[in-house]
Amino acid sequence: MTKDSENDGNNHEMILKKGHEFVHISNQINITQRKLLNVLLYNAYDSLLTQEIHSVSIPMLVELMGYDSNNYDFLKEAFRKLVDLKFEWNILGDKGETWGIATALAQAEIENNICKYSYAPKVREKMFNPEIYAAIDLRIQGKFKSNYALAVYENCLRFRGQKKTIWISLPILRQLLGIPETIVEFKILNRDILKPAVATVNEISNIEVETELQRENRKVVAVRFLIKEKYQSLPDLTSAGIELDPKLINKLMEFGLSEKHAKTEATLRTEEYITNVLNYVENKVKSGKVKDVPAYTVRALKEGWMDIETKFSRNKKALEEYKEQAIKYDAELNVLKAAFSDFRKSRVANVRNKLTQDELDELSTEFIAGLQPHERDMYKRNGFDSAIIQNIFNKFITDRYLTKPEEVNFEEFVKYSNFNMPLMPTPPKKVQ
Repeated sequence: MTKDSENDGNNHEMILKKGHEFVHISNQINITQRKLLNVLLYNAYDSLLTQEIHSVSIPMLVELMGYDSNNYDFLKEAFRKLVDLKFEWNILGDKGETWGIATALAQAEIENNICKYSYAPKVREKMFNPEIYAAIDLRIQGKFKSNYALAVYENCLRFRGQKKTIWISLPILRQLLGIPETIVEFKILNRDILKPAVATVNEISNIEVETELQRENRKVVAVRFLIKEKYQSLPDLTSAGIELDPKLINKLMEFGLSEKHAKTEATLRTEEYITNVLNYVENKVKSGKVKDVPAYTVRALKEGWMDIETKFSRNKKALEEYKEQAIKYDAELNVLKAAFSDFRKSRVANVRNKLTQDELDELSTEFIAGLQPHERDMYKRNGFDSAIIQNIFNKFITDRYLTKPEEVNFEEFVKYSNFNMPLMPTPPKKVQ
């Protein structure tokens, strides 16, 4: 498990890189306990191997869990469960059967609104540097209300790169999701648990999931999840000289696409391609054969439906290759940006360590005076215990003290780095 927090404007990412041993666990915990377990791992990472006892303020803990409440009694019950819980991990082993058992927490204590907790030595060791992990955005985790849905989300993230999970037998699936023994028939399990869980993941998370069933003699014996990235904008290619036609954007929006989605399509495809597809959709709408125009339009654009034969409809494979290249470009760029973020955070930490207490107090006073009204309200509630306020304060220090080219400019950082960093990826060429 590692943590990463990239701060760019209002984009406050809280990424927990959770080792796969602790993702594929028997789901004996409820959603509050699962969220708490993840937030505690996120908070403890930087000192996992150097400290036995970790601490976090209760207001920050609750905020990172996605709760808005001043009643913290529910945390005590959650801690009781995690300290008592013996869990088995790596139910889905990558190299045959791998088994382990430990308690989720070795101990926990709350005093003066501060929580102190610790892990068993073997657990600390395994969490610190996972070879395989699921990158869980704690902001997205906070939106989940269903324990089944959150368990599906975590287990799918582990296989995000492969675009599908391995086949999961029904007994293992029951363990991973914590399905009650009273639900015996698969059709009930599918109706009441799997389908609602998948629908929730698709609605609120950053991935889309589809269930695939494996049958023997017409009986379902295993399940796997097909995983797609949520349809989102491609990397910003306007800096490479690509300009978007406002009329084309407006035309796409007339068919029900959001502005962001319309810009994605205009970036991905040429005007002729989009025009031909929209003409096809319009004819189908006029014939009364289309009920959901936006959804139909999105699929038509993806599949290349059009009434005329063009080089674009003949070249769908090239278009798909372009999209794959764009996703690869985005992933490579994100690796570099994450390294840039870590580098800037280390420089900010150096600055803070060199400031005297008087200088730090003076800087804090100036920072607080410049907060926006909603940020000031957040500060009044939780002060610097708020993870978001801490991120904004680090951004404040970044803007004030980081002035060197490699600290300010992303491209200069890539040139400056000398630790086997990959080169800047090349944006994919649009299909002509």
